[in-house]
Amino acid sequence: MARETSISPENDVNSDCESGVDLPPRPIWVHLAFVFTILFMLLHVYWAAGGTWGLPLLAQHEKAAVQAVNWVVSVIMVCGAIFILALNHPIGRRVRAWMLLVPIWIAAVVCISHAVYGFVTKALYLSGYHGAVDFPVVPGVSAVRAAEANHLSAVQDLL
Repeated sequence: MARETSISPENDVNSDCESGVDLPPRPIWVHLAFVFTILFMLLHVYWAAGGTWGLPLLAQHEKAAVQAVNWVVSVIMVCGAIFILALNHPIGRRVRAWMLLVPIWIAAVVCISHAVYGFVTKALYLSGYHGAVDFPVVPGVSAVRAAEANHLSAVQDLL
């Protein structure tokens, strides 16, 4: 059993922080990260089940590949959600901290770099620099329809 001990103000590394600021307890951050992960996983399950809202034009024409990729992404996101919950669960205290934190930090770096890259390229595309995003040509789709679909895809991706 863990025993809590009081820390004197002179030994407390956080004693110089403002005393008027109250941060929520850590479990709130764990649960928010879990809910956020599950919400995005549900979007990928929707795409894996054949939904097309928010997908680029080419992805709507290559459904089998998009569905397979989204099933894999959904499984990875469920694993990530389990790792996140383990941070606040007694089983998470039985393993070394780095065994939980390394996969979470790697996933965070991948997700954040993917988001930054997407924001920058889609913003450049919408500002007129169409070379920033290489939307492939879809056979049988007119140039006007492709331009509208690409614009909508970039806006949805930014949202």
